Amino acid sequence: FYAEIDYNNYKILFIKMLSARLLRNLRPSKFVRPFSFVSKYSEDSIPGAIKEARRENEWIDVARFHSQDQNWTIKELDQYTAAFAYGLVERGYNPGDKLLLWVDDENAAEVAVAQIGAIKAGVSIVSVSTHDEINHIGDALTQSGAQGLLFSPHTKVDGQTQRANLLLELMPELIDHRPGQKLNVDNFPELRNVIHTGHTTIRGTSKFKESLVYTKSDQTTLRLPGTTGDVN
Repeated sequence: FYAEIDYNNYKILFIKMLSARLLRNLRPSKFVRPFSFVSKYSEDSIPGAIKEARRENEWIDVARFHSQDQNWTIKELDQYTAAFAYGLVERGYNPGDKLLLWVDDENAAEVAVAQIGAIKAGVSIVSVSTHDEINHIGDALTQSGAQGLLFSPHTKVDGQTQRANLLLELMPELIDHRPGQKLNVDNFPELRNVIHTGHTTIRGTSKFKESLVYTKSDQTTLRLPGTTGDVN
C-alpha cells in the first residue's frame, strides 16, 4: 500500500531525526517503557519510526502544529493515529481503499492523524488543493474511486458559500441519510462515508472525533494490516 503525504500542512520532527539508528545513541531515560513489542513495519517507514521512537521514549515531543498551537509527544501521535486507523478498519476499509482529503491548513493535526492513520490501515490518501472548487472535488472522487472523504466544512469557497453546503449540492443524498444507514450516492458509488473536522452535526456526515476508535489489540477483533504487538 502507499500514501501520498503532503508535508506542507504540518511539521513532524521525527521523520528526519528519529530514526532507529539515532535513537540508539540517545541517553537512557527514566520514561523508557520496560516491555518489548513486535512490529512488522520496517524501521524506515513512518509507522515503524513511530513505534521505535515510542519504545525508546514515548514522552519526547515530536510534532508541532502551529495553526492549532499544539505540541504532541510520540505517545500521543501514535495513539491518535492508531485510533484513526482502527476507525477506518471498523468502517470496513480494506488495504488499497482510498480516502480523499479536502482539509485546510488550520486542521493540521487532523491531517497528520488521517495521513499516518491511513498508512497504518493500509489506506491510500488522495490529496487535493485546499483551493479546489467543488466540481474539482467531484472529479477527484470519480477518478480516484475514493471510499471516504474528509473535509473542512465551514471554509467558504470564494468567500461566499461554505464547503458543507456545496457538498450537499454535490451529494443531495446526504440530506436524507440517517445514522446507521449505508451511504449511497448515485454519482459516487464507491463512497462509503464522509467525515468533517467541525464540531457541529452535519446531515449525512460524521465528525472527525467520532472516527477515532481507542482500543488495544488484545481487547478488539479489529486488526491493522501488517501490524502485531503493541500498536496502541
